[in-house]
Amino acid sequence: MASCLPVYLQKAGELIRLQDIVGVTYGDLPLIGSRSTEAMTEYSQLPVLRKLEWRLDEQGEPMRRPLKDVISQTAAFAQTRGSEAPDPCYHCKTKQSVWQTCVVGFDTHEGTSMHGSCASCRFSRRYCTLGHYPCCQQVITHMVHPPTVKAQARKLSSLKIHGLEITVTKQSLLARRRRT
Repeated sequence: MASCLPVYLQKAGELIRLQDIVGVTYGDLPLIGSRSTEAMTEYSQLPVLRKLEWRLDEQGEPMRRPLKDVISQTAAFAQTRGSEAPDPCYHCKTKQSVWQTCVVGFDTHEGTSMHGSCASCRFSRRYCTLGHYPCCQQVITHMVHPPTVKAQARKLSSLKIHGLEITVTKQSLLARRRRT
């Protein structure tokens, strides 16, 4: 059996063992902690779409942060398994976010302060411009957590954003369901 050697990251002249970054694996994926939530368990069963692509510092090194509480862990799971926003939020667009991509998870509930917020803003516990535009909210909700086929069939809709019209019909839903 091959032994695993520890992986180190040099940051400001200091060596940091990567497994010492709480809640993060060597491969920059979140770990479920001892205080996992239902959302984290659901996320962990989904395919990983991306690693935690940490924002880079001036030397081009990833600025890794510990996932030391339920909010940061859930945000990390949303980041690795959620849907990339078509238009990044203000903080992601201006490179003030934790991660390089603006990703929205499915575990937020309509009416809550975090509904529609990206994972980076959730991690940092700050206002996210994604969740506060009514025209984008419907797209985010359907993009991130599409309703079941029965619910979709009941709520057929047409939505127009930036000149692009998206129309949902019963036939297109059934055809999409059969392909997957």
